[in-house]
Amino acid sequence: MPYKLLMLTALAMVYSFPAQSQICDLNGNWSITNTELQENCGDGLDPPFTFSAPIIQFGPDVTIFAPSPSGSSIVIDGVISGSILSLTWSEPEDGGVTSYSGDISIAPSCASISGTVNWEFDDGFFQCSGQDQVSAVFLP
Repeated sequence: MPYKLLMLTALAMVYSFPAQSQICDLNGNWSITNTELQENCGDGLDPPFTFSAPIIQFGPDVTIFAPSPSGSSIVIDGVISGSILSLTWSEPEDGGVTSYSGDISIAPSCASISGTVNWEFDDGFFQCSGQDQVSAVFLP
């Protein structure tokens, strides 16, 4: 009788705790589309744009090297927690700095991501903000 009780207890423990989730491997090249959803800078919404960028990942830490209008790369840092990729970065723009942050959902297939990014521009005199929709698919 104690053996059956021990087995039932062990089975109950196995089925009562969720399996530890795996971190998606996002290493590789991605096609990323950015669509401005809203802004209060007064210059209207920017048109959507798509670009290819590599993602390099070590454990939960992610770095994206996105092209910038100046021809250099913008380094975007991120951390994966569960199915969320949290991103932060800043870039110089129009004599000021635009700072970005957002939480991006990773699809269960690990082959696509999407979410919103909030941004704030500040040049020391003028400040404004907005929100972008970001979506990306893995390029095989």
